[in-house]
Amino acid sequence: MDMDKEEFIKNSRDWIKTNKKEIIKKFANDILPIPNVKPFVIFMAGSPGAGKTETSKNFITEFEQLYYSKSGKKHPSIHVVRIDPDEIREMIPGYDGANAELFQGPASLGVEKVYDYVMKKDLSVIVDGTLASYSVAYKNIEIALRKKRNVAIFYVYQDPLIAWKFTKAREDEDGRHISKARFVEAFFKAKINTNKLKKEFGNRIQVFLIIKNYSNATEKTEFNIENIDNYLKVNYTKQSLMKKIC
Repeated sequence: MDMDKEEFIKNSRDWIKTNKKEIIKKFANDILPIPNVKPFVIFMAGSPGAGKTETSKNFITEFEQLYYSKSGKKHPSIHVVRIDPDEIREMIPGYDGANAELFQGPASLGVEKVYDYVMKKDLSVIVDGTLASYSVAYKNIEIALRKKRNVAIFYVYQDPLIAWKFTKAREDEDGRHISKARFVEAFFKAKINTNKLKKEFGNRIQVFLIIKNYSNATEKTEFNIENIDNYLKVNYTKQSLMKKIC
């Protein structure tokens, strides 16, 4: 990486540190813990374009509707927090979509700041993302378990050729660029890391497999599974997938 890029990333990380309160305000401002519900943490996993964001938003909507149907009147400050690194990227000066990969590290730092806040405030949270970094996911799960949270991973699977088309369509819409190499890396690492984390933490965490169809609607869901490979066969290697996507 050249010095200009290194300086750019450093400045972006410094911006995150300086504007931590503003970032927290965007995602968790005045949100209160959900009464009579043990705080939970859900980590999204899967390739770009798989439908993770839609899945996480739909879960929050359905959960809150169910909660309020049982508890009565809706409270304006009682919600599930959703942390989205893409939304953090958009806050950082200099971001233009085409340079999205330069902001991966700074955005992850922003996620960390909000995550630490919701842990301290006993809030329930969904952390959106690919789960491509094992070390970050491991650390965050350890924190959640120490805080006595219920922890789950929602692994969202979409055929990568379809997911790549959705990724490129999103780039045409909002300019957010993801390289083929990063897409393929995230596709494989998300599953590997989910299986590895489940093996490491055992019954202290739950894993849900959500399979999307060609229109990106949920086709099938497997609950509290031990290993994704027992339910899903992926007929690609890194090399074959790199050749197929264009």
